[in-house]
Amino acid sequence: MLPPAKFKGTMVEKSIVAEGSIIHADSITGSVVGIRSRIGVETKIVDSYLMGNDYFETLQQLLTNEEKGVPAVGIGKRCHIEHAIIDKNCRIGNDVKIIGGNKLANTEHELYTVKDEIIVVKKNAVLPDGFTIGVEETK
Repeated sequence: MLPPAKFKGTMVEKSIVAEGSIIHADSITGSVVGIRSRIGVETKIVDSYLMGNDYFETLQQLLTNEEKGVPAVGIGKRCHIEHAIIDKNCRIGNDVKIIGGNKLANTEHELYTVKDEIIVVKKNAVLPDGFTIGVEETK
């Protein structure tokens, strides 16, 4: 069994958050947050489905990945995710913007797919700091 979700300073509205999650987000609105999800500070999640993670990273794994510049499993700090589906075990860095809608064209990319204006980040995808989808241009 997993412990209940932990929140710190997060406004949750019309959303469901699964057990084992560690949430420091600014707000989660109209969303489903899956098991073992980690969400960093100042992050906003709107009308999205986060599938969560199959595992927790150990402190040693977190430190090793940080030294290599690899984001931790979960969603980093200061991100904005809207009208998106984030598949399992994704690593989303800091300052990432994933904003669906806005008449986005259907797209197939190595890391994500856009279908009917909804962005789907693929399983195990790694999005580096500052990556954007559906905003101005994609890095």
